[in-house]
Amino acid sequence: MYRVFTRDEAMAAGISPAQLRSPRYRSISRGLYCPTSVLPSQAEVVAALMRKLPVAQFACRETAAGRHGAVVPHSSEVHLGTAQRRTSTRPDVALHWYRSPPELTRVRGLTVTSPRQTFLDLAATLPFVDLLVLGDSLVHAEACTVDMFTGLDPGRRPGAARAREVAALVRKGVESPYETRARLLIISCGLPEPEPNHPLRDATGRIVRRIDLGYEHYGIAVEYDGRDHIRREEQWHSDIARREELDDDWKFIVLTSRDIHRKQAQTAERVHKALRARGYKGPFDPLGWRRHFAP
Repeated sequence: MYRVFTRDEAMAAGISPAQLRSPRYRSISRGLYCPTSVLPSQAEVVAALMRKLPVAQFACRETAAGRHGAVVPHSSEVHLGTAQRRTSTRPDVALHWYRSPPELTRVRGLTVTSPRQTFLDLAATLPFVDLLVLGDSLVHAEACTVDMFTGLDPGRRPGAARAREVAALVRKGVESPYETRARLLIISCGLPEPEPNHPLRDATGRIVRRIDLGYEHYGIAVEYDGRDHIRREEQWHSDIARREELDDDWKFIVLTSRDIHRKQAQTAERVHKALRARGYKGPFDPLGWRRHFAP
């Protein structure tokens, strides 16, 4: 007996409708149940939905990305794929018709679209930034390697141009969506690309720490800190500013979510100012960030 089961499966196992309405069981979706003591995983719910909807043959899009361990915007629907031209009557399921057989794989017992197929499918709907987050996080989750994105040919499918451009920017070593966003903000302004997960070594060559984004040539580190929700936020940002001024060997630029979402122009200028102070004489487009980040 599955931990998440359909009404028909419950009847076949000898569980009556009256028992399903009792405190021993709870409904987690229309026609799906589990014992009250069970906290079902998404994989169990997806598998149950696929058994309830035989037309659905695999998980795809946001649901597949989640099974691969990647990061995508939250979706209230479970995304399932089918080879038949059918639509879903369930508000919690989006059914996607594939004219041609997609690339499929198995992840912990569940059939899902491959990392490559998932990336190409979502290129049609995800904004540029979120698609790059997906690509970086697929690599970080070891669902694929950067080589998968090298020379990726999306053909003429929807979102092909975006997929091709984003694929060229996917990097290894990016450990969070904010690192992706910070890197994209920087390079969108025409500044040189920092290295993700850059190692800092001591005099013996031993790695003493890794920084989110590093410019080895200029001795500049860009790091994201997620603690900007703490009390006395203004004091926290003041502390960050002092840290940037006091560092000797490496110049640290510490970013928070506010710097990525609300102060993009100032953030780009901070990075440009630090680079220029250490010898950078290349281009800088102070408004380039607007292409991918809402003003």
